[in-house]
Amino acid sequence: MGKHLVFDLDKLREYCDEVNPLDAKQTIQDLKSKLKKYKDLYALSAPQIGINERVICIKFNDGVIKEYINPMVLKSEGLHLVRERDISIPDQEFICPRPNKILVRYQTETAKPEENILKDSVAEVFDRMMNYLQGVTLDDYGLPILEGFDELSKGEQEKIINMYL
Repeated sequence: MGKHLVFDLDKLREYCDEVNPLDAKQTIQDLKSKLKKYKDLYALSAPQIGINERVICIKFNDGVIKEYINPMVLKSEGLHLVRERDISIPDQEFICPRPNKILVRYQTETAKPEENILKDSVAEVFDRMMNYLQGVTLDDYGLPILEGFDELSKGEQEKIINMYL
């Protein structure tokens, strides 16, 4: 069934190497297998299954799983805060800055270069997966939501978030 999910944050903090797209077939197969097995997962990067390669797979609402090999963000527009959970850091939630829209370039399994504009939640997910390829985890830059945060007034929450920003 492929590789196991990685929860070792030190391992996830390793920078990933570019990969020849023609050699990434097994990695893509392993990522897609995990995304199909775990219905609540919508994206995985190769480091999250212990493979040091620049490969991301995202599962879209229609069930299609798209792979991005050696991805890069060419341009980013806008910024907003998002509450996020991550399978690699169970039982913790963070507030993170994410782009509204990004222009990305990547290769397909056949080594063909492609560019796409990703918006909204897809841009958020892609941005998070790119962080893993760079060796950056949510707890490196996200604001941990501590117990009691949701019981605070909006003003108190905003004060904490503004200190973070």
